[in-house]
Amino acid sequence: MKLGLFDEALVCYDNALELDPEFLLAWTNKGNILDDLEIFDESLDCFENALQIDS
Repeated sequence: MKLGLFDEALVCYDNALELDPEFLLAWTNKGNILDDLEIFDESLDCFENALQIDS
């Protein structure tokens, strides 16, 4: 993600979330990438998932 390899990072976060759907950092980082890519609906879904896990 820090290298700007957003597509590759999204694949990694998706893989991590398949292994652990409650991986809070993966949800928030995926949401950040989608926000940077201006894919706002999916980004919001990621942040909502993170909030449900964290509450």
